[in-house]
Amino acid sequence: MQLNDKKVIVTGGPTREWIDPVRYISNASSGKMGIAIADAAYNHCKELIFIHGPIDASLLAGKQYRCVGVESTCDMLAAITQELSPNLVLIMAAAPADYTP
Repeated sequence: MQLNDKKVIVTGGPTREWIDPVRYISNASSGKMGIAIADAAYNHCKELIFIHGPIDASLLAGKQYRCVGVESTCDMLAAITQELSPNLVLIMAAAPADYTP
């Protein structure tokens, strides 16, 4: 598939679902797979957006594409929904939580 006229959204990393002000449910996803996919797609598409959960900020250093940080699964859905447009490719490499308390 040619991506040169497409907007590409890649998701990566975990999400956090808060139980109370000090505890949350999450997973150990690093976001590295999503970043690898975003890096590979960046030079082949019109626009690339990486929407990610809480990941190590050093992994995002020097990225030339737009990175949008989110925390919860609902936040990730809202960020994706805000970016929807025609000619869009969505690659879901994130590990969102399976349960929200």
